[in-house]
Amino acid sequence: MAPPAKPQVRSFTASPATVQQGVATTLSWSSVNGRSAKLEGVDCALTGDMVVKPEATKVYELVVSGKGPDATAQVTVTVVQIVAPTPPATIEAEVTDLLTMTDAVAVKQ
Repeated sequence: MAPPAKPQVRSFTASPATVQQGVATTLSWSSVNGRSAKLEGVDCALTGDMVVKPEATKVYELVVSGKGPDATAQVTVTVVQIVAPTPPATIEAEVTDLLTMTDAVAVKQ
């Protein structure tokens, strides 16, 4: 008689794997030969998907249990900060300050 098949994680992905802060991504996974699964320590389906919105870069872990050792997989969701562009008024003020300083130097010479 063949030994029981070990649980396996066939795939575990994040789509997209890189998001801006505040934007959701979908974790998707599939497994075989498992009896139960946990995503981040919480019971989940053996095959499924879940929408998550991490505030910072995070590594998610999937554990599939069955006969034999558990199968684990990890996926990283990278969160990038949104950098606001410098408003035009700020740029104009900086240019005005620079021109004023330049004029002041020219007057002293």
